[in-house]
Amino acid sequence: MDVELKSLTGNGTWSVVSLPKDKKPVGCKWVYKIKRNPDGTVERFKARLVAKGFTQQEGVDFIDTFSPVAKLVTVKLLLALAATQKWSLTQMDVTNAFLHGDLEEEIYMSLPPGYTDTSSGSLPPRPVSSNDTAAEEALKILLRSHFKIKDLGPLKFFLGLEIARSSQGISVSQRKYCLELISDTGLIGSKPVTVPLDPNVSSHKETGPTLVDLTPYRALVGPHMKAAQRVVRYLKSNPGQGLFYSVNSDMQLKAFGDADWAQCPETRRSVSGFCVFLGSSLISWKAKKQHTVSRSSTEAEYRALANTTCCAPDKGGEKDCGADFSKGHDRFKSSERCLLLDGDDVAYTEWF
Repeated sequence: MDVELKSLTGNGTWSVVSLPKDKKPVGCKWVYKIKRNPDGTVERFKARLVAKGFTQQEGVDFIDTFSPVAKLVTVKLLLALAATQKWSLTQMDVTNAFLHGDLEEEIYMSLPPGYTDTSSGSLPPRPVSSNDTAAEEALKILLRSHFKIKDLGPLKFFLGLEIARSSQGISVSQRKYCLELISDTGLIGSKPVTVPLDPNVSSHKETGPTLVDLTPYRALVGPHMKAAQRVVRYLKSNPGQGLFYSVNSDMQLKAFGDADWAQCPETRRSVSGFCVFLGSSLISWKAKKQHTVSRSSTEAEYRALANTTCCAPDKGGEKDCGADFSKGHDRFKSSERCLLLDGDDVAYTEWF
């Protein structure tokens, strides 16, 4: 708590003043968290001072909120590029990063509990990629001149992803998260399964017992409690399994899309699915029920193709990463009728 208060005071986060008669202060409280290493050992105990923003009214106390975040597909694309381009990956943490934004509104907050005259919150440590050691050091010096920076060394753990590197490439897994999930669901002693879902079992809203406590189900965010538990048992079979980004992968972007027409027996809505590769490196995937009912398999396939195209990295992302997808982009569909409907001149290939 002392470190948090000292950090907030050092950044000039607030000024201690008397409360005007026509103003109401926003409360605050301490939030405590244990920061752990990838192996589960305790790294440090952290205290964060947070304002009780739920007491504010939208349109009165604030207009909108915005916080830039990185999508995981962007992180995986960066890792795939780092493997093929042989970039070094260094992790850096900006202390109190969120406090470097500009606050335009005038906000009054109650004094923190235990405050005598002297907080941290930081964004997740940001990876820096480069194969130019001199440029990397110059960037670190530039960042240190503006922010309080902690150099965490080679990238190993980022946003829940465990990252290991060898001469063959970069491997990414979530072993720590999987083990915690198995423990939290009470399935440590369960028998592992080899596939996440049983294709011969169909789940409906009426199947299964009524749950008295909905907390475990909501924590799993599964379509059906029994099906969600099976996924956890599948993770138990190999919690360290993950992705591998080879140094020998090419720079061709390939996207595969498909649809299961009227797959949902209750709503008759179709399910779209896609996966996107950079060479042999899988960087994005999703399977999701479509928003509307498709009256034909061709319509369902066409919606799946549109979803695939929207979620694939574009030319702008290519330039931001400093990459050159010189071999172009390929999209793959299994429906010949869907291919005929599309008038794009991009190369399509039918696959089965």
